Amino acid sequence: MNRRAAIASLLLCLLLVALDQTAVATALPTISAELGSTAALSWVMAAYLLTATVSTPLWGKFSDIHGRQMLLLAAIIVFVAGSAWAGFSSDLTILVAARGLQGVGGGGITVLVFASVAELVSPRERGRFVGLFGAAFGLASVLGPVVGGFLTQVASWRWIFYVNLPLGLLALITIAVVLRLPHKPGGRRVNWFGPLLLILAVGGLMLGLLTASPSSGIPVIGTVLLIGVGLVSLVALIWTEQHSAEPLLPLRVVNHPVVRISASLGLIVGLVTIGTIIYVPAYLQGVLGATPAASGLQLLPFVGGTLVTAVLVGQLVTRTGSYRIFPIAGSVAATLGLLILAQLDTDTSYLWLAVGLTLLGGGLGAIIPVLTVAAQSAVAPRDIGVVTSTTSLARSLGSTIGATGFGLIWGLTLASESDGQPVGIPSGAVVAGASQNIFTATAIIMAFAILLSARLPRIHLRTTIDET
Repeated sequence: MNRRAAIASLLLCLLLVALDQTAVATALPTISAELGSTAALSWVMAAYLLTATVSTPLWGKFSDIHGRQMLLLAAIIVFVAGSAWAGFSSDLTILVAARGLQGVGGGGITVLVFASVAELVSPRERGRFVGLFGAAFGLASVLGPVVGGFLTQVASWRWIFYVNLPLGLLALITIAVVLRLPHKPGGRRVNWFGPLLLILAVGGLMLGLLTASPSSGIPVIGTVLLIGVGLVSLVALIWTEQHSAEPLLPLRVVNHPVVRISASLGLIVGLVTIGTIIYVPAYLQGVLGATPAASGLQLLPFVGGTLVTAVLVGQLVTRTGSYRIFPIAGSVAATLGLLILAQLDTDTSYLWLAVGLTLLGGGLGAIIPVLTVAAQSAVAPRDIGVVTSTTSLARSLGSTIGATGFGLIWGLTLASESDGQPVGIPSGAVVAGASQNIFTATAIIMAFAILLSARLPRIHLRTTIDET
């Protein structure tokens, strides 16, 4: 097997998912106008996020039992089928359902790509590949809105989904032809009660968070009930996992200090990233007057910082076998960058904003590759899928918490600072005030990552793939 070709095929799969996730955001106003409904518009994004998060641990566990390659092919097929269905959607309800199907496939692709890398290279080498993949994912995530805006403008919002069909077919062919991973016999069985409780736990908590905003139209009692179902299911899941012969999320893995801290840092990274991608463009458009496409391009200092640092740190981890200093330094840099963003005002220059974005992106880039490498190196090869899905699940939960929590802060700030002003588009001063609140909160959260990084244990990075 040509390892470079195999890595390239996995990278293609990851880019397919990363571009789609954020490209849709640009087209939401157009979709709303064409389909004639705004009531459920937020669910176009939420449905994908929800199903991707819930399905991630299932893909990871099943791949540990049955092997990665066939499941990765299945995930690509599900994603492409969801894309085709979304493109042909005739109303918003069908589109939301199609996005849910896309999320199932997208969640599988993400976790299986990183788990497959673990079977191709040793932990010592893995840093540079994970850094490259993380940087590419970040670049695609930010370029997504630009691509989505272009396709919507020159063709139709449906082409955001149609373009996934040839790309998905290409990914399917390359994975089938180029990738050669060991096939594992399916002797181990999963207790299906665990996955059911996981769906109820994660689904209940995420839906509760997503409906917490008054604009959702869901009564408070509904939100409380959803969160209650999630918490009860979570307790039941923990009990079930402790007594299951083949648990979905083995506590020996989840409770490992390296895995636990890596997942916690991943949650913070997901939260900070989603806050940056959503609310820096909101500031650029609302205060500096940038167009949607231009605001996406003006995020390039953030992307560039992430890309360069992730690749560099990945190379250093591979060369030295040491990783602990990088998340500490990265957390400090990211916190400083967020403190700069917390000072944004109506007269802030874009140059100063770019400094903050570069520090933030560089800081996150120093953290991202270390999390996967450290967590995967802390467990036996048979648990690679579980540990990879655990870190992916943590980042998805962080994105959901960030999108919901920051949305509440944003909405409450706009409402309070717009008091007495005419109803309509908020003024630049109001948007700047809301931005300051968002990034102050984010900086405080990021500061906790410094403490967590300092407690990340040192472990040996194996130099072989199958060493236990």
